[in-house]
Amino acid sequence: MLNLYLETNVELRTYLQIINRRKWIILTSTLVAAFIASAVMYVAAPIYVATTTLRVATIGSESGGRIDINYTERLMNTYSQIVRSGNVRRQLRTELALTELPSLAVEKIVNTELMRIQVEAKDPNLASTTANKAAEILIAKSLELYGGGGRPRVEILNEQFTQAQDELAQVREEYDLLLKSSDGTTSRQIDSLGQSIAVKERTVLTLLEQYESARIEESLRTNAVSIIEHAIVPSSAAKPRKELNIILGTLLGLFSGLALALVLENLDTTLYSAHQIEALTNQATVGRIPAKPGGTLELVQYGDRNYPQLEAFRRLRINVLAATSDLPSTSLLVTSAEEKEGKSTVTANLAVTIAQSGRRVVVVDCNLHNPQLHTLFSVPNTKGLSDILTKDVDIDDMLLTTQYPRLSIVPSGTQISSSMVLVGSLSVQERDLFSQLTQGTELLGSSKMRETIAQLREVADVILLDTPALRSVTDAAMLVPLVDNVLLVVARSHSSRESLQSTYKQLETVHAKMISLVVNQE
Repeated sequence: MLNLYLETNVELRTYLQIINRRKWIILTSTLVAAFIASAVMYVAAPIYVATTTLRVATIGSESGGRIDINYTERLMNTYSQIVRSGNVRRQLRTELALTELPSLAVEKIVNTELMRIQVEAKDPNLASTTANKAAEILIAKSLELYGGGGRPRVEILNEQFTQAQDELAQVREEYDLLLKSSDGTTSRQIDSLGQSIAVKERTVLTLLEQYESARIEESLRTNAVSIIEHAIVPSSAAKPRKELNIILGTLLGLFSGLALALVLENLDTTLYSAHQIEALTNQATVGRIPAKPGGTLELVQYGDRNYPQLEAFRRLRINVLAATSDLPSTSLLVTSAEEKEGKSTVTANLAVTIAQSGRRVVVVDCNLHNPQLHTLFSVPNTKGLSDILTKDVDIDDMLLTTQYPRLSIVPSGTQISSSMVLVGSLSVQERDLFSQLTQGTELLGSSKMRETIAQLREVADVILLDTPALRSVTDAAMLVPLVDNVLLVVARSHSSRESLQSTYKQLETVHAKMISLVVNQE
């Protein structure tokens, strides 16, 4: 559970960091979307909606009989199609004197006998008038549909009922006369007339029931459609819903900005966090140096408001020295993948911090092309490492003391652009920049350099070698096999995935004994 919590926390922090880095993209996308939505809503014409509610009565609903659901559904669909038909639309345009008919729709309300005629128009009066007029036309069409064409069934049944009543009255009259004049010889005729009366009575009752049923059915059909609620003039526009649309547009812009930020983050190879650096190298960092607010971090001093940086270098000192605590003398090479990642600053501050712990420290500026340490420690650079490697000089003469107790420095020395003679009779001529870089690699890879490091181990507890970036020149690669640990400085928001991967692989290729990651500008 703890591991799951930590992983979730790291992922959440990673996404928050992405949002913070890409906040201007997200903010711009959101503001642009909000502006566009507001502009569209400003110029959009208001649409008013008016609704007339109708009831479509069906057979059985009024008489208490069984309702035919299928017939009811067909009837509702029939009336819906009538309202949408071209004849009704043409009649609406004619009666309302319109050149263009507003949008008209029919909605059936589920599980009811109700339907709505809904009209959308830019004019609220036109919307209500059109909805009510369409309902009136539908009622008229309904009367035409069920009231015309042939004799009504009610009329036919009425005639049949009247005729049956007359026949029944006639038979009864004959029956009564026969009873009065009966002499005992007409009993058979009386029985026959009695049976005829019974049949006539049943016929009359049947026709009466059919007549009443037909009358109710015809009444329902001729009055099947009625208005339940007339359309009123709408007081406010139903469309567009400006506030809602602006909010939705803003949210769309926000989500688009987040998506764009994630896409750009995926395409961006820059390393922005220690978590990314550790995940890329599959190795934990030994130090994280926070950035100095409002300026460039140089040498950390007590009382200069750099307490977080000072504590970070102390932790780095503990972690680095703990890895090589079994050695009598420790040599550390400090390099980076690219230039301007702060490796020289990290070297100088780490040296000061180690010296403050009571150890003898020697810092060697191995950057023969762009030296920085002599500036950080305020010492001259008239002589140094290049002189040791090219001239017959004593190393003790090149060790310069600094203002910090137990801390000495070997500057880079004379620039290698002038003519020099290497130990072992290797001649170095004056060349262009490419040749100068080659000279630096040859000097640092010479046997004299090995002897120099060995001599420094005798006078120092810790040796720090500040070297050029590995991606620019191969000088540092020549020194990697000679040291106990390589400190790879990676500046957050500066180094890229490709450069770090390439540098880390190169260090492994030259058989670095140990590689320790230091995140700068955290």
